[in-house]
Amino acid sequence: MSNSNASATTSAWNTPTIIGIILAAILVHIEAGLLVLAILAYRHLLQQL
Repeated sequence: MSNSNASATTSAWNTPTIIGIILAAILVHIEAGLLVLAILAYRHLLQQL
């Protein structure tokens, strides 16, 4: 009984955790992309001066 309850609780917690990890990874990639764009824009402005 305790084993089946533990596995059910674990499987119930796994899905939100996986979704959270995916969302966090997407946010990190978006922030990294914005950082790269900002650096490229900054270098472009420096070259025009």
